[in-house]
Amino acid sequence: MLDLVDVLDVDGRPSGLLVTPDGGTVVAADEQNDSIIAVNTADMTIERIDVGGPSRRLGLGRRRF
Repeated sequence: MLDLVDVLDVDGRPSGLLVTPDGGTVVAADEQNDSIIAVNTADMTIERIDVGGPSRRLGLGRRRF
């Protein structure tokens, strides 16, 4: 279960949600801006990762948090 602790304005259209096992990062897709949004839950900083344009394909990779 998740508890709402804050609401952040990230622009775009976030969808989907992933929380890392340690709860330190929340990740969402942003279809409108062709990016991935990563939120550090300790200080609520936002990082936007460009995925290179619209696509119907999914690229997978590993990122160390």
